Amino acid sequence: MVNIPMLNRDSEWLKQRIDEWSSQPEMQKRLVLIVVSVALLLDNMLYMVIVPIIPKYLRDIHAYEVEYVGYHNETRRLANGSIVVRMIGGQIDYLDEEIELGWLFAAKALLQIFVNPFSGFIIDRVGYELPMIIGLIVMFSSTAIFAL
Repeated sequence: MVNIPMLNRDSEWLKQRIDEWSSQPEMQKRLVLIVVSVALLLDNMLYMVIVPIIPKYLRDIHAYEVEYVGYHNETRRLANGSIVVRMIGGQIDYLDEEIELGWLFAAKALLQIFVNPFSGFIIDRVGYELPMIIGLIVMFSSTAIFAL
């Protein structure tokens, strides 16, 4: 038996206490509430990590039309006879960036609004295991495709 230092008890005692605690209906409700709350917290944390990164990524892959506002061209002739044209000053305006990003981030919420009633009905009929396994397979395959 492994002795737990701070409790001065063995691991079997702790396992028995956890089993007793988790078998009580009131504690099971609290445990479900804790698990759901942590899942929602992690979902929102992931969403908040992605929100600042996506605009920069879309700019880097040139997903938007670009308008150069306030720039002027400067032309120079170099000693070897070649001509160099540079754009000086101004700023880059990404056209319709806010609209496209808004639709992108709203798509998650809209999809959840439309899918959750149906998934709840299916889960009530089939149980939790099959939809969870299907979801894990979809997540695994999308991660594998993204890794390629």
